[in-house]
Parts: sequence; structure tokens; C-alpha cells
Amino acid sequence: MSIQREVFEKIIDDLRDKTNGCPWDLKQTHSSLKKYFLEEVYEFLDEVDNDDFDAMEDELGDVLLQIYLHAQLLKEETNNKINIESIAKKISEKMVRRHPHVFDKKNHDKNLSLAQNWQKIKDEEGKSQTVFTRKGHPIFQMEQVLKKVKSETFRFSNFEQSLDQVQEELEEVREVYKQDDGEKRLKEELGDLLLSVCSSISELNFSSEELLLSAMNKFCGRYEKMGSLLNKEDLILNKLSEEEKQNYWDLAKSYEK
Repeated sequence: MSIQREVFEKIIDDLRDKTNGCPWDLKQTHSSLKKYFLEEVYEFLDEVDNDDFDAMEDELGDVLLQIYLHAQLLKEETNNKINIESIAKKISEKMVRRHPHVFDKKNHDKNLSLAQNWQKIKDEEGKSQTVFTRKGHPIFQMEQVLKKVKSETFRFSNFEQSLDQVQEELEEVREVYKQDDGEKRLKEELGDLLLSVCSSISELNFSSEELLLSAMNKFCGRYEKMGSLLNKEDLILNKLSEEEKQNYWDLAKSYEK
């Protein structure tokens, strides 16, 4: 173990010390830490999009803190049966087992693709799902569902066909909205539209979550830039005409790289 890792583990131990530890850290549970874990991961992903290596280092440190806090809780809850060492051991064994083309070339089945080999090993581990996994937030769950059904060949013939489905669902939304069929029906059709977009994205092996996060960051950046432009001219957004709003929005877009 590196000296720095030992120092970091000792810090976590001290934070959770029942006598002299931090009151806030002592109150934490796996459930209470969930929101912080997600927050730190998303902050790291923001810096990945910014291509800022120094900031990525900082944010990965925050993610590592969350991992060590959960490991410390498990250590306490299992009387040291599970700890950071056992976690590292388990994931190391899994990576070696699932990469025979790297670590066990003699027994590697060269007739299978990497993806097929990976799935075969998961099957042998009993990790393949016969039902859909209901873990994580909805977009992540949707990606897992689509990944599963497409791996079982339940998919469109090509990307263009998936776009046709998006168009079909969009027309259904328009029709239901025009007919005023009620909120329940409209929500149902909007959900189908959202699903069809995610499905189309998955046809290209892109992540809906990553694309949505990137689009959201772009939108927020433009909106903030538009706000700063308005502030310089002592203008208020809700006092502008629709045409003026569009002009300032287009101006904000022009500042992008």
C-alpha cells in the first residue's frame, strides 16, 4: 500500500472515530451519502466535458472520498469482513476473469468477439439478467433496458428506421394534443416519444444521459451568456419582445467556440 493511501485511509478512520470524529461524518449512512456520490460524479463529468485535467483531478478526489466513506461504513457494519482491501481484491479478480484475452490467453476463446466473451463470462458468473434491472435513475435504467433488448436482436434494422419511429411518435403527440384527449393520454404519448429518442440514440451506441448532460450544459452556458449581455445593456429579459429574445439568444450562441 502506498504511503498516501495509508494517510487517506487514516483520515477516513479519524473522521468516523466514535469519540473524536466529525459529528457530520458520524451521522452519515449509505442512504444519506447517495446524493453526494451522484453530485461528485456529475461534477467530475462536467470537468471531463471542459477537458480540464487539474479540475478532473480535484473532482476524482471527491469521488474517491465517497468510495472510501462507503467502504468505511461497510467495514464498520461487517466487523471488517468487507473493507477497501476486499473491495479492491474482488474487482481485481473480476477484471482478470473477464479479460482472458489479456490475462489468460491460453484459455481465451478466439472464436468469440470481446463482447460475446464478456457476456459468456457474465453468464457463467450468474450475472446475466432474465428480467430487466430496476436500478439507478430512469435514463440509466432505460439505457440498460435498450442495451439488453438490442443485444437479443430486438432492434431496428438501421438508424434511419429508428428515426422514422421518432417521427411517428412525434405525430402521435401532436394528434393527441390537438384532440385534447386529456393529460393522462398526452403524458403516455410524450413518454413514448422520449423512449423512441433514447432508442434511436442507442442504435449508434451513444449514451442518452451523456448527450442530455452535454446539451444541458450547452444550454445553461448560452443562457448565462445571454444574461450577461442583457446586464451590460441594463435590459430585462421579460421586457423584451420574442424577436429581441431570439436575437440575444443568437448573439450568445455566436460566442461559442
